[in-house]
Amino acid sequence: MSEIKGQLLGIVLAIALFGVVFGILVNSFGRTSSAIGNRMAEVATTQAEYAEAQEAAPAAAAPAGGN
Repeated sequence: MSEIKGQLLGIVLAIALFGVVFGILVNSFGRTSSAIGNRMAEVATTQAEYAEAQEAAPAAAAPAGGN
C-alpha cells in the first residue's frame, strides 16, 4: 500500500511542478507581449507625429517668390 501512495505522491508532485512552471511561463509571456505592444504603439504614434511635422515643414519653409 505504501508503494501506491509513493507513486501517487510522485504523480501529484510532478503535476504540481508542471503547473507552477506553466503558470510562470504564461505570466511571463503575458507581460512580455504587453510590453512589446506598448512599445509598438509608442513607436507608431512617434512616427506619425514625425510624418505630420515633415509634411507641415516644407509648406511653411517654401519661399514666397516662387523662384
